[in-house]
Amino acid sequence: MRETFPWAQTADRLSACLRRVRLELAESGREFRGRGVRFSPPLVLPIRGRDAARYLAELDGGPRRQIILLLRAGVAALGYWRADALLQHKVVKKYVVRGRGRAQPSYLRSKGKSRHGSRLRLRNARALLQEVNGRLEHWWRQEGPAEVFYSCGVRLWADLRQAPVAPPFAAGEALKLPLDVRAPSHVELLRVRRLMSRGSVEWLDGG
Repeated sequence: MRETFPWAQTADRLSACLRRVRLELAESGREFRGRGVRFSPPLVLPIRGRDAARYLAELDGGPRRQIILLLRAGVAALGYWRADALLQHKVVKKYVVRGRGRAQPSYLRSKGKSRHGSRLRLRNARALLQEVNGRLEHWWRQEGPAEVFYSCGVRLWADLRQAPVAPPFAAGEALKLPLDVRAPSHVELLRVRRLMSRGSVEWLDGG
């Protein structure tokens, strides 16, 4: 039997599990497991450390300030939350995709420069990353530092990290979302946040 719950119930649900069974961190680092039970905290309350009891003890203030960044070639959606309040949000779109659907930077790595529109697409690709990083830096100063959750391809993430305007956080501080994310948009940003705000507990074998 599997039940989901909102982040505000995480402490109560985890406490009830610990009264019945000992829990240990799974290899994925995203859930606790014990005999007959699998406990997955909401992604907005990421696990730090390996001890379930300590994790429970540190669940005092709910989600921290958090940023969600959804990034694809030519489009980005990002939002800044404090608990459940969306304080800032932005969708950025640029023309960077060639006629057959390949982003210009990816095309150049394998085929060389195209004859038409390559300069515009490359300029827009760089402008998109700089605008995203500039927006993040502005929020960092205006609202305060935040945890960062992102969905982005490996190559594009590297490009973002190496952009002339650097993001305001270290690469190792951002957490990649273990979710299937659709094309970035404001609607998708809200959908991802809803998924992140729910945890689950699954009792196996009638546990």
